Amino acid sequence: RRVQNQTLGHRGRKDDPLYKIRKLLLTGSERLNERGRDRILLSLRTGDPNDEVVGAWLAKESVRDVYLASNYDDAAVLLDKAIAGCADDEVAEIRSLGNTLASWRTEILARHTTGASNGPTEGLNLCVKKVKRLSVYRPSQARSWMIRDRRIGTGETAVAGWPGGWQCESNESRTATGSPVTRRPMWGWRTGTCRSWRSERLPR
Repeated sequence: RRVQNQTLGHRGRKDDPLYKIRKLLLTGSERLNERGRDRILLSLRTGDPNDEVVGAWLAKESVRDVYLASNYDDAAVLLDKAIAGCADDEVAEIRSLGNTLASWRTEILARHTTGASNGPTEGLNLCVKKVKRLSVYRPSQARSWMIRDRRIGTGETAVAGWPGGWQCESNESRTATGSPVTRRPMWGWRTGTCRSWRSERLPR
């Protein structure tokens, strides 16, 4: 991002060379085909004049090699080489990566002695944060209507867990051929979101 701003003066856009390969740079080098490697080389040649992104990409690959090592001794050698290479680099971000690797050297190498990983824990944390973000900060349209009408928890309107069951009734109603018709959103009991709408004709 810093190189992008320094070279072009703005954040990444779809036609910018570095922005076009942002996902390829995160892909393991052994998973790239010939076309992917050619795209990376061409875009780096035009969008990275000082080879700073190239250095960061090589540092990333050196860290990946540590985890791909088959035993503890090979991983220790590769990690020490990665730390030394990052420490001698001119780019501040790469030197910062080297300091982080040196501080966590014991914990990183423990992966090859215990086989343990915090990957599942981080994955669950990501899911929890996503559910919280979607349920709290982005309420559904039907729930927004109920908040507006100030009817939550009164018995007239019910959400999952509130008195009155699993259905909720918004304050939106219309008149068709002289008969009032209300639209009821059907709430999903697992997600707490509006799944579908059901129109019901009210008795006169």
